[in-house]
Amino acid sequence: MSLFDVYVALWRRIQADVGRLSYSGINADEGGHFQHDGCGAHKKPEIVISRPFYASPADEPSEFRSTGERVDIKSELFTLAHEYGHYLSWRVETPREQWAQYHAAAFHRDGVVNQNDWDAVPTALSDAEKQLISDEETLAWKLGRQFIPSELLPEYDEKARFGVHNHRYRLGLDELWPEDG
Repeated sequence: MSLFDVYVALWRRIQADVGRLSYSGINADEGGHFQHDGCGAHKKPEIVISRPFYASPADEPSEFRSTGERVDIKSELFTLAHEYGHYLSWRVETPREQWAQYHAAAFHRDGVVNQNDWDAVPTALSDAEKQLISDEETLAWKLGRQFIPSELLPEYDEKARFGVHNHRYRLGLDELWPEDG
């Protein structure tokens, strides 16, 4: 089974479970996102994978951009699993009240970033909001891990470690690491 076959199998699983899954050409400083209440008029859970120049249709998995360039499927597989982890957290793992608190904290963070920039986040969010965001990111990586082939788990775990660290750094909870570049 090729890596793209694994990617497609997870894509199909997510489509069956979540419903909406698609690419977006907007590079919003993230590999993807999960929205429990949908974006725009949809108002249903959805996962979006950020891929500039995605090949149409947007809701079908592809190995290529519209330019014919091959994408980094392994990296996108990791993102897809992580975003599905957010869905599983919302749907099964996290109590509703805690999810609502996390969502409010993430919404607050996004508002701060949109009005200012990431530098304003550490002082604008409470310690409780920062912890909710950090905890959810950690859980999403953990829940997504089960969808990664065993031979890729060391790389996934490393991406998860840096992914959580990146969030914690932007929240003002971690200092830069020497390997952050």
